[in-house]
Amino acid sequence: MAVTTAKSGERITLEQLRSAGTSDKAWVAIRGKVYDVTEFADRHPGGKDFLLATVARDATAMFESLHDPKAIKVLAKRQVGTLVETNVPQYPQETPFQQDIRKSVAEYFKRIGKHPREAPWMLLPYAISFGTYFVSYFVMFSQKISREYTTLPWIAALVHGWSHAILGLYPLHDATHASFTRSPLVWNFMRRFHDMLSGLNSHIWIHEHVMGHHPFTNVVDHDPDVFPGNPDIVRFHESQSWWSYYSWQSYYLYPLYAQMAWSRWSNEWYQLLVARNYKGIPINPLQLKEYFWTGIYLLSFILIHIVIPYYFLHFSLLRIFVIYTCSNSFWSLYLMLVFQGNHVNDEVAWPQPDENNQMEDWAKLQVESSMDFAHGSWLTTFMTGSLNYQAVHHLFPYVSQYYYPALAPIIQEVCAKHDVKYHVTGSVFEAMALHTTRLANMGKEPDNAEQFSMSKAKL
Repeated sequence: MAVTTAKSGERITLEQLRSAGTSDKAWVAIRGKVYDVTEFADRHPGGKDFLLATVARDATAMFESLHDPKAIKVLAKRQVGTLVETNVPQYPQETPFQQDIRKSVAEYFKRIGKHPREAPWMLLPYAISFGTYFVSYFVMFSQKISREYTTLPWIAALVHGWSHAILGLYPLHDATHASFTRSPLVWNFMRRFHDMLSGLNSHIWIHEHVMGHHPFTNVVDHDPDVFPGNPDIVRFHESQSWWSYYSWQSYYLYPLYAQMAWSRWSNEWYQLLVARNYKGIPINPLQLKEYFWTGIYLLSFILIHIVIPYYFLHFSLLRIFVIYTCSNSFWSLYLMLVFQGNHVNDEVAWPQPDENNQMEDWAKLQVESSMDFAHGSWLTTFMTGSLNYQAVHHLFPYVSQYYYPALAPIIQEVCAKHDVKYHVTGSVFEAMALHTTRLANMGKEPDNAEQFSMSKAKL
């Protein structure tokens, strides 16, 4: 049994909070109150793994975006103190806009008699993604096909890359948002199977995407998806110092997007196992089983990508490297275009906290910082994992993507009532064009060039 080492009235520092991130001592801060959830972890409806990944920090925005406002009552008796100060922006508590959004969506699910995570039809795209992965793999590494149909394996490599992207947009994305079924066992199976095939680690993705990007979308220095560094290879926001090579970023960035997979393979394992920090988001000490699964991921990846095609199917290492370069470049570019087109453009909001680290309405910013596209197109919806309904996804990440097309007009109606700007463009190509325009604009030398020169001199 865990021993609580703080009294409910004790003032707790961020350093003390950061030290409480293990299965033996798990504290979390919400609205300035610190709770001991150590004994609650095994009973957490979202699973122990997810809870232990998210403790030892101020999780206010993440908690409130994933739970009914009444859920905080479950933690009341577990309070061990108050947080002296926070290091993340704070949003106001539930606003009339949030209340209307929640009420309207709840009424929709009550009317159709479904749970938001109940969507058996999602098994179809899951089956397509896994099936396409293995069929294209067979075609890529069939000696008979390679001899008789020279170009077919290379076409299969692109299809294989597409299947990789779809695996990320469907089973991985749904699992890490807990949006398919209400079973943590199902979520863990889906994400771990993805990791075995991709060689990536969904534990990192949970930190970057679920704990960073979703609570603080487009917020300077807090959204790891859009603020890579200062300086960096890309400039998305005017707060970043300007360097002359940014003038070319609208041209060179797309080839670099195609290297996303290689970049993550070469970096994220070190960040997870050694640095224990990913893009500024601290990673709690791993449970023993995570080390076990890390070994399984790496061994499976090496077996599938090197051992089987080289030792058993007798392809040269050069051939394996080249064909996988085609495949990996395709799925990297595919995913980056979908992700960046949703948020990195001049039309959406780029919110910043005020001098007191306070933000506007969280729900409003989720809508206004997102760019939807191609509403009503079943093909685009399928090809993007429903992320063409980005605002819906950001407001309700735990709802199955199956329901996004039905929820969009409901949410748009509430947005119109509260004068909240809902961004929609016609197609994925228009979204990409808006992204390219943003890159070009941020690549231009700013008027305050002298100020940025001073910034560079301090680096």
